[in-house]
Amino acid sequence: MADQRKNSGFTFIEILMVFALISILALLLMPSVHTMKEKGRQATCIGNQRQLAIAAILYANESLSKLPLDLASLDNSNYFPEYIEGELINLGENVFAQYTMSNFYNNNMKLTQCPEVSGTITDDTPVYSYGMNVYVSGMRLDLIDSASTTIIMTDSNYSAIANSDEVSFRHGDNIAIAAYVDGHIELFKDIIAPSKFTPQSDLDEDADLDDPDDLDDPDDLDDPDDLDDPDDPDDPDDPDDPVVITYPPVVDDNGFEIVLETIEDGEGADITVDLSSTDDTNKALSHINFTFGLDLPADLLQQIADSASSSMGYPVEILNPDPQTGLIGIKFDETALGEDGAIETCVFNFYLPTEAYSYMTSIEVTTKAGPHNETTTIEL
Repeated sequence: MADQRKNSGFTFIEILMVFALISILALLLMPSVHTMKEKGRQATCIGNQRQLAIAAILYANESLSKLPLDLASLDNSNYFPEYIEGELINLGENVFAQYTMSNFYNNNMKLTQCPEVSGTITDDTPVYSYGMNVYVSGMRLDLIDSASTTIIMTDSNYSAIANSDEVSFRHGDNIAIAAYVDGHIELFKDIIAPSKFTPQSDLDEDADLDDPDDLDDPDDLDDPDDLDDPDDPDDPDDPDDPVVITYPPVVDDNGFEIVLETIEDGEGADITVDLSSTDDTNKALSHINFTFGLDLPADLLQQIADSASSSMGYPVEILNPDPQTGLIGIKFDETALGEDGAIETCVFNFYLPTEAYSYMTSIEVTTKAGPHNETTTIEL
């Protein structure tokens, strides 16, 4: 009878020991489960950025080799046809987006959300997961010397980024994921070198990045004189400094010298055209046109026209298109002021937003004297 009682079941102490062992095993497994979930979210983010990078490359293949301006847009109506040497090319379904590359990943907005982020760009107040490198946004691929060392996007709470301070190290142990222009992915911990954000053609290949005593090294991060100062107009590394380009003077067949200057400020370009008569000038102009070779939407044309001015106060009209040249742009019309004068020397100015300027390869300047129209193309 004693033996039967002894083998009839587990004692209370034995049951407690089993539960204790199960609890200990569960505690040991919990970090592993957490790590596995974290790795899963990290893998999803890597997949998202890889697909977005491939979409950017596909976009460039159909947009004169230019990368998109942004990663995503909720408005997919911003499309325009492509012009090649002034001739409209009907691309049908291959027409590329004017602003973003959403169409190249089938507008699947889930790709734009990191699983570590609560909120999406479709929220009333958009929440961003990935930021695009502002230094390559809208840039031609052939101007990037090393696609394998130049970042196109990375984890960020901003839609666009320009430095390491705007990177979000949200994965695991302060890890950020970044996609490169060539489509490959890399993981960084704590910091991404600032040079990774700049086009390689802007870097001094001979610069010694590790020499803190080299005061002449513009890329030396330890040199206090090289730190970005928004109030220092002579700082070549300040991303807020405008980029000024003055193009060589051109004399058209009407005998007018044309000097074009662009000032890029990151949001667009301020265009200044200095028109002056030369010794060979035998005509006075009635009006002058500035056209861009793009099928710009009406609201953008109006925005350009509203920004336009001239030193002589000539009225501005929108050409959509110009009935004589078939080109789209704006016109400064002297004849609207009466018959007492004509354009001989004048400075013209207008502003091109980045959604227009980044796709332009040239500006056409047409001087008109009576029936004579002379169009000069200035390559940008």
